[in-house]
Amino acid sequence: REAGIHSIRDLADKTVALGPKGSGSEKFIREFLRFAGLKESQLTLVNLTLKEATAQLVAGEVDALLFLTGLGNEACQRALQSGHVRLTPLAPLTSFPHAKAGEAKAVAQTLADGFRVHYPYVSPHTIPLLAYPGQPTQPIGTVGVKAVLACHNTNLSDEIAETLTRTLYEHRAALSQKHSAFSSLDEQSSTAHLQFPLHPGSENFFRRT
Repeated sequence: REAGIHSIRDLADKTVALGPKGSGSEKFIREFLRFAGLKESQLTLVNLTLKEATAQLVAGEVDALLFLTGLGNEACQRALQSGHVRLTPLAPLTSFPHAKAGEAKAVAQTLADGFRVHYPYVSPHTIPLLAYPGQPTQPIGTVGVKAVLACHNTNLSDEIAETLTRTLYEHRAALSQKHSAFSSLDEQSSTAHLQFPLHPGSENFFRRT
């Protein structure tokens, strides 16, 4: 809260945590900073796990944290509950004259459309109103990637893959009570912009009539 950061542009001259070295989170964040026009020489980047990063963020040892994680992550919840940390949009709404105040989805889509030129597998996401205790006070448009369940085709039969896929989608309401990631499962968009081929068994489920 004390860092004076209101958008990605305010990260210049700041210390920013971006995930463990070599992680998908680090690669994604470095690409996004380049897309946003920030040179790495303009800020101090540190490699930390999410648990380490949120602890240092609360302590004021880093100014900001950019990270790929699922909505409702416990480490993020604890950091936000400390009162020293807040969620900040990647870009202010004033950067999107076509998007009225509160139209987070339009901002997320615009960011994703531009970033996708550099990083093909990005997708638009929205942090909903009060997704965390007391935050955010209005939805925030952001970008991310989809979580992908991966396997070896040769080791998983088509029948098991189809059954597993059907179970996840038919029981997502019950599963979302155990983990918030399941609440965003959407059959219509799940296979869009995937960087891996679908297992034939899963494909049978999605192409059923």
